[in-house]
Amino acid sequence: MPAQSYSLHIGLNAVDPIHYQGWDGQLLCCGNDANFYYELAKKAGFTSSNVLLTQAANSESLVHHLADAAKDLKEGDLFFLTYSGHGGYILDLNFERH
Repeated sequence: MPAQSYSLHIGLNAVDPIHYQGWDGQLLCCGNDANFYYELAKKAGFTSSNVLLTQAANSESLVHHLADAAKDLKEGDLFFLTYSGHGGYILDLNFERH
């Protein structure tokens, strides 16, 4: 059986202001980045390729696509994930500071 390949491309052109102290985090090109990598994966012959853009790029959709990939892919298969958008940080409460 030939190797399977799955790609998932996420582009967030905005963030939820509630989580960014009121800042809406508007970006212009992250969706374009995700679509570029989606097209690249299709041209490379990936078995399955998907794009999640701003509103559709929620945790439920992400978990759904990751679960599908985990279910379908086996050893030797390929998973290609890209993300374009804002990052952030949270305090690691498990890390002891000395």
